[in-house]
Amino acid sequence: MIRRLVIPLAMIAMAVATTWPLVTQLDRSIPQGVESSPTVPVFNLWTVGWNLDRGWSGWRNFWNAPHFAPTEKTLALSEPLIASQALIGFGGLPPPVAYNVFLLTAIALNAGVTWSALRDRRVPWPVALLASLAMARLPFVHHQLGLLQCVLVAGLIGTIHFAEDAVTSRRLVSLWLAAACF
Repeated sequence: MIRRLVIPLAMIAMAVATTWPLVTQLDRSIPQGVESSPTVPVFNLWTVGWNLDRGWSGWRNFWNAPHFAPTEKTLALSEPLIASQALIGFGGLPPPVAYNVFLLTAIALNAGVTWSALRDRRVPWPVALLASLAMARLPFVHHQLGLLQCVLVAGLIGTIHFAEDAVTSRRLVSLWLAAACF
């Protein structure tokens, strides 16, 4: 029972620790990673803000982002960061806070999905925990913190894990989880 609480807390703590001092500056800063210019992170921040704005307006004109106006459907020419739309349920978060919460959540999810995949393969829990925490510190991810779209590798891990489980167990829920991760 305690492990069910400790494992997620350890993953969240690792996400916070590996991005420190980000959690103390959620509303004032976004990570740039190794980008020489803040152009991509700032554009990603704008995209997260656009996603929140369009979500709160019922997705009206979602694809008609103004960054290439007057051309229509221009968000399709860009990275729409669809996964960041999960933050819409949090209400009126300012875009920098939403961006950073998504980033921290993505890092913790990388660890969480790794944990799930390893435990389902009967890897002993201490080994699975260490591997999961290592996934939260994946060098590629932290090298690319300025490219929000490169941070969430849980989707790849989860797609493979749950698709394999769907095939072997024939459980519909695993198929839905694989689709959600994809």
